[in-house]
Amino acid sequence: MPAPAPASLYAVLLIAAGAVLVAAPRVIGLSADLGLVIGVTAVAGGVGVLLSRMRERTTDDGDDGAVV
Repeated sequence: MPAPAPASLYAVLLIAAGAVLVAAPRVIGLSADLGLVIGVTAVAGGVGVLLSRMRERTTDDGDDGAVV
């Protein structure tokens, strides 16, 4: 199994930090409302990065079936 790319690791870290901010914003001294906004934004950003990095796998082998 290949090692994950650094951007993928940062995205997972962003999701984890967002989850902590949503669950317990007082850990870093934020109000509940601000922690919720920043946490949801962090989770959405991390998911967005992971989705944008997905590879598109095509089954097209470049052959159109024509016989010459």
